[in-house]
Amino acid sequence: MKKSRIIFMGTPDFAVPTLQSLFNHSEVEVVAVFTQPPKPKNRGQHLQKTPVHLLAEENNIQVLTPSTLKDESIQNTIKDLDADLIVVVAYGMLLPKEVLSIPRRGCLNIHASLLPRWRGAAPIQRCIQAGDKETGVCLMDMDVGLDTGDVYALSTIPILITDTAQSIHDKLSSAGSELLYEKLSNILSGTLELTHQLEEGITYAHKLKKEEGQINWEMPAVDIVNQIRAFHLWPGSFFTLPNQEVIKVHLAQIANDVATQDLQIGDFFQSKPDTWCVKCGNQTTLELLQIQKMGGKILAVKDFLKGTRIF
Repeated sequence: MKKSRIIFMGTPDFAVPTLQSLFNHSEVEVVAVFTQPPKPKNRGQHLQKTPVHLLAEENNIQVLTPSTLKDESIQNTIKDLDADLIVVVAYGMLLPKEVLSIPRRGCLNIHASLLPRWRGAAPIQRCIQAGDKETGVCLMDMDVGLDTGDVYALSTIPILITDTAQSIHDKLSSAGSELLYEKLSNILSGTLELTHQLEEGITYAHKLKKEEGQINWEMPAVDIVNQIRAFHLWPGSFFTLPNQEVIKVHLAQIANDVATQDLQIGDFFQSKPDTWCVKCGNQTTLELLQIQKMGGKILAVKDFLKGTRIF
């Protein structure tokens, strides 16, 4: 049986399980991998290849790292690869319409949300920040819009109160690779029907900004907890003490049944020894559990307070 020819486009760790699943699929051949160019990293500023680049090389697959897909020369290269399908996972580069029309079965994107909710750049972080109870992945037929294409299939997972951006990232990475592996034969044969995205419920997951990590104590404690979980990887969540020392928060919880009527929003206090609480908006209270001075180690609050005078 002749194998279908696949071009894979992806860059970070999130895309690695999907590329591996394509290598494991008996009906397809990955003929080339496109990924972001190597970038300088760490103190030595040595060029470092992307995780997708490294996996492709391990499997002796041709790797291309163009800075744009708009050049006619790279588009001709894609045409010459004679692909049945392009699979895109967190590539980090827009595909122009000239590229979208090249493969016989078009271009498929694994998007880390339940479209049309959280179209855009940061769906994992935004769903946690918003307090969503579930999320998932979609296999989307790509068009020129921002995550507006029709959907082949989706897979849903619950968002647990203990989940952070890292844990949801890992769960969705696995879910996307498994869903594509399951549906790929039907997609290539044209027997899997597409579903139009609903016009209702559209939200946009805007790119994260560093300043969003600043904690606003005016918010209810539940929203601050969600922010901490969502920004766990980057940009982190932080506040500034009166002495101008910046404290990063890695873990916190809502503190119930704590008397705060005599306190102002943003006041620090101890509900019991070895605790650090903050009065927040809507008469709620946040208890800090794991924190870090900039450049220091992550510490449990009780250990942090041993060497720091706060109260």
